[in-house]
Amino acid sequence: MNGLLKFAIDAHGGLGRWNRLNSLIADLSVTGAIWHVKGKPDFLKNIRIELSLHLEKLITHLVGQNKRFFFTPSRVTLEDESGKLIEARNDPRSAFEGQTYETPWDDLHVAYFDSYALWTYLTIPFLYAHPAFVTEELTPWQENGEEWRRLKATFPSMIASHCHEQISYFGPDGLLRLPEGRRDRGSHEAPRLRIRRQQTQDSRARAGCDRHSADRVQLDAFYERV
Repeated sequence: MNGLLKFAIDAHGGLGRWNRLNSLIADLSVTGAIWHVKGKPDFLKNIRIELSLHLEKLITHLVGQNKRFFFTPSRVTLEDESGKLIEARNDPRSAFEGQTYETPWDDLHVAYFDSYALWTYLTIPFLYAHPAFVTEELTPWQENGEEWRRLKATFPSMIASHCHEQISYFGPDGLLRLPEGRRDRGSHEAPRLRIRRQQTQDSRARAGCDRHSADRVQLDAFYERV
């Protein structure tokens, strides 16, 4: 484990403490311009998520809509809250093939994209301690008079995410300031989701979650990997 990753993990509570936990529940809203483009404005404005911390699995309850999503990298399903199946999709990433930024999404497109994004954001930096990840510290970044240390992580194919390489920014206190996706080909910018955290049942309050705002780069990076 490189020095920056160890510093960040210790600042977030330590790997030993993390490994004693199994799940996280959070009430939040996910909004931004991307959902208007995709024809789903306010679809995720009031949700409750339940995620496994050590396996890429996530359940999203659409509060007040009597619907919930179940996500794994290989399958997404939509049910009502009684457990009745509404629709399902195997190999959900393949459903994005041939799309452009302006292509509308159905409910299962939203379920896949939002679920892997939230799972990744909420498990960084501990996720990077898995032996399948390769990490490297890059040159620091200056932001509003503060120096942020940058950690590049190369994702294994078994983890669904925006792109193969991603960069996380950590402040002088070691806390995550910003997760950033990197396009698999060429230049990169920061892909973001705007997240309004209402309440979490987890002591690891994430610094900077409300910084995430959706933009085109997030989808560009994603579509290049489809």
